[in-house]
Amino acid sequence: MFIRLFIIAIILLGPFVLIGQEDWQVHLHDGNTAYEQQQYGKALQHYQSAMTSQSEGQSVDLLFNLGNAHYKSGNLGQAILHWEKALVLSPNDKDIRENLRIAKYDIEGEVIPVTPFFLLKFWKSTQNLLSSSAWSILCIIMIWLGIMGLLVWLFSKERKMKKYGFIGGLTLLVLALFPLLWSMGKAKSERQQNRAILTVQKTALRSSPDNPGDFDIYEGTELEIMDRIGEWSKVRLLNSDVGWVKDDEYEII
Repeated sequence: MFIRLFIIAIILLGPFVLIGQEDWQVHLHDGNTAYEQQQYGKALQHYQSAMTSQSEGQSVDLLFNLGNAHYKSGNLGQAILHWEKALVLSPNDKDIRENLRIAKYDIEGEVIPVTPFFLLKFWKSTQNLLSSSAWSILCIIMIWLGIMGLLVWLFSKERKMKKYGFIGGLTLLVLALFPLLWSMGKAKSERQQNRAILTVQKTALRSSPDNPGDFDIYEGTELEIMDRIGEWSKVRLLNSDVGWVKDDEYEII
């Protein structure tokens, strides 16, 4: 009885799912057409409708196109925000990285990032080469190959094969620690929702919520959300300056 009801539900709901998918694709196509015709406001409307119509996850292409349309429309903060979201999903995309590099030159008020220790920079850049799931798969493959090498060492009758099996198996098991750590670090960064982009044209960075502000920061500036109290957020800039801004002045990446 349950199976019959399940089949009936799929038959009844199936057309609505297909309509939703077709609606998303239509908006994306219309947005691309409007963008090619340099009708950027119209393209934004279609892309935003496509985002609303999407039933599963977020599309890298759609986020990228949204960023492009916002940039052409003069919305620097929204452009950087959507490109950063796209980069989370596709960390090796050269087009996204190039667009972000160009857009960040347009941000007023230079915020020079603190240069990390070169080994930490290397570790982070390597971690960002793959997604957390890809690092996990690589770790599992290396562990299985390492175990197979040790099995060769245990059961092979040839001295040469036993030597290669032991050295290869042990080396792979030790090296598997690196993709494991990169997977854990990448998963943590993917879960964190403390990176944000300032989306208002300008605001004051305050030493406390009741102060008028020490200096101004501008649209597109990246923020690290440290704490929230009421309508205020304590944030850190890339140069390690710390202050307070209002919650409605930024959006989470």
